[in-house]
Amino acid sequence: MINRRVRSVLIIIPVIIFFSSIIPKESGAIRMRNVLVLHSYHIGLSWTERIISGVEKSVARLRAGGMKVHVDYEYMDTKRFVSPDHYQNLFKIYKEKSKKLSYDVIIAVDDNALNFMLKYRDELYGKVPVVFCGINFFRDSMLKGKELYTGVLEAFDVNSTIDLALKLHPDTKNFYVIGDSSTSGKQNVLYVESAIKPYEKKGYRFVFLTDGDIEKAHSTLLKLGKGNIVLALLFNRDSRGNFYTYEESMEQYLRNVKAPVYSFWDFYIGHGITGGMIISGEAQGEEAANMAGLILMGERIGDIPILRESPNRFMFDYPYLVKNGIDPRKLPHESIIFNKPVTYFERLWEYRMVIMIVLIIIFSLIAVIVTLSVNIIKRKKLQNELIITNKSFERFVPHEFLENLQRENILDVELGDNIQKDMTVFFTDIRSFTTLSEKMTPEENFRFLNSYLKIVSPIIRSHSGFIDKYIGDAIMAIFPVKSEDAVRASIEMHHKVIDYNLERGRAGYDPINIGIGMHFGSLMMGTIGEEERMEGTVISDAVNLASRLEGLTKHLGAKVIISEDTLKNIGSNSVKYNVRYLGKVVVKGKSEPVNIYELIDGNNASVSELKLKSKKLFEKGVNFYQAADFFRAADSFEKVLKINSSDIAAEFYLNECRRDKDKTDGTNWQGYLNIDMK
Repeated sequence: MINRRVRSVLIIIPVIIFFSSIIPKESGAIRMRNVLVLHSYHIGLSWTERIISGVEKSVARLRAGGMKVHVDYEYMDTKRFVSPDHYQNLFKIYKEKSKKLSYDVIIAVDDNALNFMLKYRDELYGKVPVVFCGINFFRDSMLKGKELYTGVLEAFDVNSTIDLALKLHPDTKNFYVIGDSSTSGKQNVLYVESAIKPYEKKGYRFVFLTDGDIEKAHSTLLKLGKGNIVLALLFNRDSRGNFYTYEESMEQYLRNVKAPVYSFWDFYIGHGITGGMIISGEAQGEEAANMAGLILMGERIGDIPILRESPNRFMFDYPYLVKNGIDPRKLPHESIIFNKPVTYFERLWEYRMVIMIVLIIIFSLIAVIVTLSVNIIKRKKLQNELIITNKSFERFVPHEFLENLQRENILDVELGDNIQKDMTVFFTDIRSFTTLSEKMTPEENFRFLNSYLKIVSPIIRSHSGFIDKYIGDAIMAIFPVKSEDAVRASIEMHHKVIDYNLERGRAGYDPINIGIGMHFGSLMMGTIGEEERMEGTVISDAVNLASRLEGLTKHLGAKVIISEDTLKNIGSNSVKYNVRYLGKVVVKGKSEPVNIYELIDGNNASVSELKLKSKKLFEKGVNFYQAADFFRAADSFEKVLKINSSDIAAEFYLNECRRDKDKTDGTNWQGYLNIDMK
């Protein structure tokens, strides 16, 4: 389960935030990625539809991140057609299609599709990566000699379901296992038989109704009363060869059956089962598509391990809990209950004893309340005023500022309070704000600034930062925990501005751009002023450097510029982000050069793609420039501009190369840019 949660984090957050920065580009357009989903069964089968739902959910996230993804679905229909000829016919059909269709990744759903791929993939599609899911009977030996396979196993948890059933029905003596005699049905029976041996030793009896005789099974189950439990396995084909959907078979053999029924698949919820440790088809499909998404983004399939722990959850159907007299409070923690009605009066009835006690206390205290009402009103008035005052102060002095000074509230703060701490300073402002503001009245300026700050300020707080001050259109923020919080906030802020510009465009306004600079260093945080007027502030050279880095963004065409100290503080997690080295720079007001980096994530898909494509050339040019090899540096930057003619940093360096090559012989060359601009 830990692996699955880690995998979900690696997919859901990074895909949406910076996926667009790694999509290859061909002939000026984002290349379409093609995915084949090969289903073992037929369209309309509830399990199949749930798998599709999970796949589409994951694919939607990929598309939202900027990737073009086309999905083809093929249905082998092996529930209804099982002969070897059918498989040969499928091979011929897919062989013909493969002449015109090619795929970047294949998702094989259920055992038959995986076995088909193991046998025919190389001949049909070549060495295309295959991600499987819904696999019941997996053995590592199946992949011996096979390359580029990974996926999600579908292991139903017999023991957890039986243990729960015995806990909820302590008088149970017999279990009746219902299923069909198909190949997968027989495998399910073998799996159950291997799991029930400890229970048989304790005296529990297991009766298997798995020969496919659906009428006989119904007749037997109809006679069951207290002390018996039904375990429903998969049933699709009866002994006469008739095919049933999962729901149809259950309606046949569970008609009027009184014994509680437990199972292992979510498509049975709402069709007669009480519950169990349930396999989710949607979760299976989503996990497999998440893995496929990683492959499409360039991750090696060999680095994506097989998810052997099926993402199962305890699930229950409320009407059948009621039917079997089961108190939902006795269910395992985090159980999912479907079809549970909740009404206002039921909620009141559930807490009736608490309500009665509260009412008794209230009426008992009425006499005291009347006597003390005047004092209470005055006290409450003072308390409300104090709460309002504190809340008002918090709007001007961040609560986090007080926390770092180790003060409970604003009343405890004294002039000169201070603390020294390593933190990340974060500056951002709106590009060309002066030009924008000249077109607006003062009232429009304030409305615009407040609407902008309203959407970006919460992002800082949501990533453990706090706003030290607003400086017109600029924001100075502090991230006291870790630099990665500031990096993630900057990426989300740029994505938010993209959405904000869409709204501005619909209203007829020009789009805005923002620049962000950040630096990690030692800060002095405290209060300055005098007794009658003081304010909280941060004093440090790190503040000045962060502000200068933000100013460099407009000159170097970067969305976000971070210092080397910031990158080091992120540590090993820095590999999750796309950065390129911008070189050494001496900024205004500084005498020593600092290494700076551009955070590429947060740009739109096309810009990010071009910068990533030319990253090695650009950084090679920077190295040549620092070595005073201006000819080769200029050559590198010219090549960068051929790939990305809008690369402002490359153009800046190219101009520097042409200017500096005549000013130095390399003897006293120190290899840094001297940008004396804000």
